[in-house]
Amino acid sequence: MEIEKHHLVKSTKWNKTLKRSTKIRILLALACTIIMLSTVFMIQAIRSVDFVSENTIKCEYHESIKKDGKIEDVYDFIANELSPFHIANQVELLKLNKKRLPISFISENYNAVVLKYEHQGKKMAIKYVKHRRIDSNHPNELHCTKKMQEKEYKNLVRIYHVETRGITHTKYNHVVIYAMEYLNTNVIGYCYNDEKRIVEYTKDILTGLNNLYEEKWVHLDLKPYNTAAKVTKNERIYKIIDYGNAMKIPEKETRIYTGKGYGTPGYMDPQSQLKGEYGHYCDIWAQEFIQGKDMEHQAIWIHNLS
Repeated sequence: MEIEKHHLVKSTKWNKTLKRSTKIRILLALACTIIMLSTVFMIQAIRSVDFVSENTIKCEYHESIKKDGKIEDVYDFIANELSPFHIANQVELLKLNKKRLPISFISENYNAVVLKYEHQGKKMAIKYVKHRRIDSNHPNELHCTKKMQEKEYKNLVRIYHVETRGITHTKYNHVVIYAMEYLNTNVIGYCYNDEKRIVEYTKDILTGLNNLYEEKWVHLDLKPYNTAAKVTKNERIYKIIDYGNAMKIPEKETRIYTGKGYGTPGYMDPQSQLKGEYGHYCDIWAQEFIQGKDMEHQAIWIHNLS
């Protein structure tokens, strides 16, 4: 009996020791897992910051807004207060604009919002785009934007300033803010059922595309929503306003291969959709497609194609 009791006591102690050892191992494993995950997240965050600082272009302020102190306030407002929300109209903007900054709502599309900025007699469009991450094409967009900013082509929208800011209080990680020329007319409604305006529109947009091609860029997302018009009593000028998908064609080459599709379904040519092959012909296809559409039905398919 004493031997059995001895073995029982010994077995009980062993079980307690084993349980304690198992708990310690589990806790150590959890601690190691937490440390590893924290390290991974820290590395990703550092890489993200490095990518932004090394590969994005913070264009110098254009003369037209260099001395305008309000513009920085608007940038701060966008990054800190607007970016967590999806603004869809003027009423929603007014609710958040408690400082009554000189901005009003123009349009929104997916994760992008365009505002009108008007201060001391100056008018600009301010567009901001939220990104979950800065993807591989982002530097292309900013390089193209900077190049077009330097040249100031007549049929390409004038870009005054571009800035990328990190944001942490939303599912998105970065917001890119563009201050650009304000164009007062939506081409869809303006050109509807007016052959003369459609001809002018086509001529101006093709001129803008040619300017891009002279610099060895292709647009790759030409559609009505990426064009606009500046209309005054004396003239009408149609312009390309967005370079989000733009790509640089290598020197001595006429096309580029990506292996994946870029652009908006409905405006993409077969080569790019099937092969991920891009060249100047992609933009010409899209422009011909725009011309071929009945302007009366733009509003019907715009939700799906824009």
